[in-house]
Amino acid sequence: MNFNWLIDRLHEDRNISTSLNEEKTILIIEKKNRCESLSISIISSNQPSLDDIINITGKYNTDFILTKKDTLINGEILEFLEKKEKIIGSYGDVFRIMNQEYNFPYLPPEVRFILRNLKQHTKIRNIRRLDNKRYLISRHGLEDVTVIALYDYDLAVEAVRSAVDVYGKFDAIFKGNPNGRISKNAYELANSMNIKVLMWGELLGELNRKWT
Repeated sequence: MNFNWLIDRLHEDRNISTSLNEEKTILIIEKKNRCESLSISIISSNQPSLDDIINITGKYNTDFILTKKDTLINGEILEFLEKKEKIIGSYGDVFRIMNQEYNFPYLPPEVRFILRNLKQHTKIRNIRRLDNKRYLISRHGLEDVTVIALYDYDLAVEAVRSAVDVYGKFDAIFKGNPNGRISKNAYELANSMNIKVLMWGELLGELNRKWT
């Protein structure tokens, strides 16, 4: 994993300039009329630990840590970086940040949508991100619920299996892509594991009730 593809894409915008440090471990991005530059380092692990992140922030002190798209980022890392006002994410996040005036605060649009709307739900007391896919939802007078957000166009049985294998325990799958479909086999497998598969409106409704 390196910066080559990202640099090529960034240079398609004539208002953006980039530079690398001598070791080519830090990329600096500047954009005309933007208030801040963005410094980026890379972590290649698919499941970095908090110690990995502490080490890389201590060594490079960059604004952004670039990961592969499907990297599992646990809640400890998200909380640590938020306190440090630093960001972790993939290529798409870099481009979105460069369209902001400042680097921080930043959340991916799908995460921002979930958090903003769940916080408005009258039954919800608190929301905690367990990792970059799962949300622990605490409710008034009802049990906690863990929801994972998946964005497959067509949600198939393999997506359910993979989510369980990689992310472990959760009570419901929120299909974040409103298009496409949920396969019958995906419903059946999830149901056999006592996992609900829900679209957004369905999830909001279920959160009003005891989880069965």
